[in-house]
Amino acid sequence: MRRLKLILIASLIALAISALLAVASFMNMLSSEFNVKVKHSKIKIDDSTLAITFTLSSPIEGRYRYMVYCNYSDYPFSHSSDGSIWAGGSFTYTLYVNIEPNGTLAVNVKIWWEDKLIDEVTHYVMAEGG
Repeated sequence: MRRLKLILIASLIALAISALLAVASFMNMLSSEFNVKVKHSKIKIDDSTLAITFTLSSPIEGRYRYMVYCNYSDYPFSHSSDGSIWAGGSFTYTLYVNIEPNGTLAVNVKIWWEDKLIDEVTHYVMAEGG
């Protein structure tokens, strides 16, 4: 009888440990979804051109979608696309912007991971004399 109790207690302890490990693994998976990182940069190419870049990197596999909108005075520009990233991979997008001599451009970038908006940034581009 005593041996049966010890086996039962050992089984319950093993079951509790495996349940804790399963919960910890699930929580780690959920938190890695929020470790998707976006890095933005602006690089001046010359007096009339600026490169606006973003890099999306992720520790897990998933799908992304982005939209870029630029309010040029002559013709507003909009571009959107989607794709997927393998675990540990990254994606970089670059938009070359012509600087308007007498105004300020607003370049709006929105990025979604799966179905969640994770980043929205507006870059303001102004001529040096403006």
